[in-house]
Amino acid sequence: MTNKIALLIVLQCIVVKSFAQQSQEAYKKHMMDSIKAAYIDKLAFKNPEMRQFTFVTDYFGAGDINSELKDIPFFDARLKTVRYFANFKMPLLNFGRNSISSSFSANHQSISLEDVKNLQTDIEVTEMDLEKTVLSSSLQFSRIDSLFKKPIIYIANVSSIVDPETGQNQILFGGISLLTLRKTQKSSFAVGLVLTVDPTSPFPIIPFFNYDAMLNPHTELSLGITGVSLRRELSEKSVLTFSNSLGGAMSMFRIDTDLTYIPAKVIYSTLEIRSGLEFEYLFTKKMVFTVKGGTNYYASSKVTEQGKTIGAFLKNKIGLVPYAQVGISFLPFWKGLAN
Repeated sequence: MTNKIALLIVLQCIVVKSFAQQSQEAYKKHMMDSIKAAYIDKLAFKNPEMRQFTFVTDYFGAGDINSELKDIPFFDARLKTVRYFANFKMPLLNFGRNSISSSFSANHQSISLEDVKNLQTDIEVTEMDLEKTVLSSSLQFSRIDSLFKKPIIYIANVSSIVDPETGQNQILFGGISLLTLRKTQKSSFAVGLVLTVDPTSPFPIIPFFNYDAMLNPHTELSLGITGVSLRRELSEKSVLTFSNSLGGAMSMFRIDTDLTYIPAKVIYSTLEIRSGLEFEYLFTKKMVFTVKGGTNYYASSKVTEQGKTIGAFLKNKIGLVPYAQVGISFLPFWKGLAN
């Protein structure tokens, strides 16, 4: 009996020890996951492109627009634009140094033309209010590797863009490589290439560089392909940033006309340079409130035939306008299918 009791006590001790070890391992895993999650949240608060969900509204003030059709003055007017943009990202799979993710977005534009003055007799442009929506979905593959003993990131992306009203669609293929040449505690310098496999893109390969530097513990300078920014941490939950960055939008149209020099399927696109201040506040543990304001310069505004690279048949010159943005976004909160 004594031996049975002793054996039972030993077995119980083994079980208790096993549970203790499991609990200890679970606690360690929980701690590591918590540390990793906190690090990712900090990066996502600093880099908006890492956030899982974003919804923003852009208001552009009225500006003069001078339009040319086939390089001949077409019309003059006043242009106002409001944009609504929503985007959701979802991780799908992680294996080794590789990851696969997807994203879904919707971009709606409200475009108003006022005080129209026609400059041609065969085509008349009237005052109008246009509502256009573009939906997009994408699949992205990423890999972290090394090249010449330097860290490098490869990204390949395929996107599908569709206008639910007209049924027009476009498939885009792209890729990015970013090689970090130098990294210290206070700065980093990287070079890269952007690849666009798209018949409408005049530049399939674009080289670029990224430079980040901590000017002091609370101020960071960033230079890159999307622009320049000076970011100042006001507190753990609030940030003020001055930036000069690139932006833009795209809409698809079907035109019903008997004129042979105007195509039936067209794409209206803009390339913009925005300068101003941005304030962000971490409203809750995961939700970020954003407000921006400044000026918007239209570097390019044109209408091209869908699927054509060169030869915008309609070009616009738009004056400098004020703009404001209000939005909310969420730091990564769901691991998706990669969990």
